[in-house]
Amino acid sequence: MRPFRRALVSLVAVASALALQFGQSPAHVAPSNKHLRWILNGPALASFTSDPVALRFFADAGPFVLQRNGAAITIPPAWKSLPIRSFTNYAAMARAFATGAIGPEVRGILYDSEVWDFTPEDEQRRVADYTKKAADLVHSHGLVFLTAPAVNLVRKLDPSQAQAGAKRYDGYVKARLAADSARYADVFVIQAQGSEADLAKYRSFVSAAAHQAREAKPNIIVLAGISTNPGGQKVNANIILAAIEGTRGSVDGYWFNVPAPGKYCPRCSEFRPDMALDVIRRLGR
Repeated sequence: MRPFRRALVSLVAVASALALQFGQSPAHVAPSNKHLRWILNGPALASFTSDPVALRFFADAGPFVLQRNGAAITIPPAWKSLPIRSFTNYAAMARAFATGAIGPEVRGILYDSEVWDFTPEDEQRRVADYTKKAADLVHSHGLVFLTAPAVNLVRKLDPSQAQAGAKRYDGYVKARLAADSARYADVFVIQAQGSEADLAKYRSFVSAAAHQAREAKPNIIVLAGISTNPGGQKVNANIILAAIEGTRGSVDGYWFNVPAPGKYCPRCSEFRPDMALDVIRRLGR
């Protein structure tokens, strides 16, 4: 990399970090509603961009906005959003950069590795190695790097911790997945949504993973996953709001998953943008 390019990348990285941190210090301070950070994606965006309360709620919030499959949803300029792209494997990410498929409007890249058909077996077993490779690639292009390793990766990292049910979250912490991934990232996402119906488990897991991530990288932005249909589980707006209220002192914001049944969520049973909108309206009030 030429010296000028290296200096430019460094400046971009510093500017991005400052914009993301909102003055956050290593001694984490719970954010207000206005300063919560968000990842928003999918068809539910249409509900948020057409509702007056949601429009005000996300104004100046700088949400990361992920639009897959060329979805043409206009994001209000007042949101000051950061467009991001998501990849489930390193090869696809590298190919997109090599072929110029990452447009100039993109500000960040999300690496979503999980035990599923979309992430190769080698990446599932070598999460830290591939997270570093992905981070180095993204940072070399001056973009923000977000990573969201799934809880089910524990099955590959430490088979002895692969118990079903709530204990898999303990296995995630024991395997130090948060620390091993967060040290390379600008934004770390705890995919905790599968535990949100059990508030005590959700709160404990998010707190432990967030602490581990910040030990590895003190000023990292930490988000937690929430969902209207986590892995096909039935939840409601009260459960989601309780999860937020129970963890907002531990994290900087949330990835609000509003899934629809499909290849990326085969166990999902319903698409509930109305539930998501109810959550945002109540937070907005």
